[in-house]
Amino acid sequence: MDFISLLRETNRCPGGKNTIRKVLQLTHVSSSTKVLEIGSNTGFTSLEIARVAKCKTVGIDVVENAVAESQRVLSLDTKQIQDLVEFICRAMHFGQGTECLARIPWHEYLARIPGTNTWF
Repeated sequence: MDFISLLRETNRCPGGKNTIRKVLQLTHVSSSTKVLEIGSNTGFTSLEIARVAKCKTVGIDVVENAVAESQRVLSLDTKQIQDLVEFICRAMHFGQGTECLARIPWHEYLARIPGTNTWF
């Protein structure tokens, strides 16, 4: 991701915007939903979620350059999206950082696809 962010490339998920829209439909994400994307890379998914669902979205990544690129792209977006999206750089290693993870209100961010045992 460091190389991709240095090139200012967009790191899209397989299927791009269509995949994101399908996930949002299946999980019934609405404007009152809070989305936490772990491994947000250069921000494509977090930004698209906020644009489509108009919901609060936080993207976390361990690569500083990826987070910096996400923040740069966010700064070019509309004020409405800027108010909904936040990107955070958190470097966590096994055995460290668990206190930071414990402070995240996971119950506010997790969603289950109805009728399945699949959680996002």
